[in-house]
Amino acid sequence: DFGLVENNSLYHTHGRDTANPVTLLNINAASNWVVRGNLIADFAKTGGNRISFGATMKGNSADGLFERNVVICEMHLPADEGIRGGLSLGGGGTGTAYCRDRDCSVEHTRGVIRNNIIYNCSHDVGIYLNTALYTGIYNNFLFNTLGIDVRFEPSTAAIANNIISGRVKDRDGGVAILDKNIIATDCVSTNGKFTDCPLMDWFKDVKKMDLAVLKGDGIKNKASASQELKDDFCGNPLAPNQVDIGPLQYSNGQTCRPTAIHAQTQQ
Repeated sequence: DFGLVENNSLYHTHGRDTANPVTLLNINAASNWVVRGNLIADFAKTGGNRISFGATMKGNSADGLFERNVVICEMHLPADEGIRGGLSLGGGGTGTAYCRDRDCSVEHTRGVIRNNIIYNCSHDVGIYLNTALYTGIYNNFLFNTLGIDVRFEPSTAAIANNIISGRVKDRDGGVAILDKNIIATDCVSTNGKFTDCPLMDWFKDVKKMDLAVLKGDGIKNKASASQELKDDFCGNPLAPNQVDIGPLQYSNGQTCRPTAIHAQTQQ
């Protein structure tokens, strides 16, 4: 319990040809872990069911936090190499022998996913909840993903202040409560062309992760208040009584641009 994974680059250079699970960071049956400020990318699985995840917390764990991470499902490895989901509470599930106290009725409880930037999961969702109870998903930016799945009873999620390509979907008894999200259903593409995506006009260069805002009327000071949010993607404090939708707080007057991270991924 109480682990920390911070400021690392975790990625594959080729697909894993295996039927076994493929997840770059798998936190199983351990509680109160923090995963912060990492680059997590290219976790391709080319064998078996071809489904993989960037990072998961599961196995009847609790009180985990994903924040300020950049997750790029398809960075250098192309979109046709496996089906990649970004961040997950619950992942693909856990065998009884590996769950905390051998109780797998809930995979994770009270997890928080906030201020993350998740890109290019064009064949799967950016955030996936599997039997995850009392989850908070706040102020994330999901671009070119299928969105968010809240799956299986008793999964519950408060989803607020996110910019989401794709959709938010309740599945198999999961329940999501949405508040002040921007959901762009036409911002998913496997070939990099986004002819009908409104986010292309909102930011300087959304494809290159240059999120300098050009049209901020729907973003600035439009978020709902959340006690879970203290700062933004860069760790800058919120402006008093002004909270913006998404992980970058333009209203606080601070510079916060993830462009440098994108530049590093192109090397």
